[in-house]
Amino acid sequence: MNPDGAQFCVSCGSPIQDPDLVATPPRLNSTMHDFEDGNGSVPAHRHINGGGWVAETAFAADSTFIFATAAVFGNAQILDGASVVGTARVFGGAKVSGYARITGNAEVSGRAQIRGRAEVGEDAWVTDETEIFGFARVGESAQVTDRVVISGNAQVYGNPLLADDQVISDNEIIYGADQLG
Repeated sequence: MNPDGAQFCVSCGSPIQDPDLVATPPRLNSTMHDFEDGNGSVPAHRHINGGGWVAETAFAADSTFIFATAAVFGNAQILDGASVVGTARVFGGAKVSGYARITGNAEVSGRAQIRGRAEVGEDAWVTDETEIFGFARVGESAQVTDRVVISGNAQVYGNPLLADDQVISDNEIIYGADQLG
């Protein structure tokens, strides 16, 4: 931006009419970090609350908590008062919001959405367009994929595989090695 307030494209020098197209300058505390996802080292920074790694392509609001050994990368978003703790990883286009918690060694990816006061923990794996919200809990080694919706006070534990547009709600409990879908 020049002194009179006009903004210019850094590549071509043309004036920019849409302020949403202005490039964000790199963070001063940005460094390189390997998220061990096959992409090698990428620009990243330590989160202000908790010190966990956040890729520059991802977003974790200052109001969130990212534990020192947790990671947020890809195009993932951590919003509101959500937290990612333990060695949990949130990546791809996943979104965690409200007061949702991702804990343990859990992985949330794809375009999964975890919100409200939901929790994904232990070694659970949640991906694709799965939605988990309310006070729902997913834990142990559960695998949830393909547009599954888990809500209310539902609980999914053990080693189940949930797929193909399943809806688990209210006080429903899925435990063990069940395969639904």
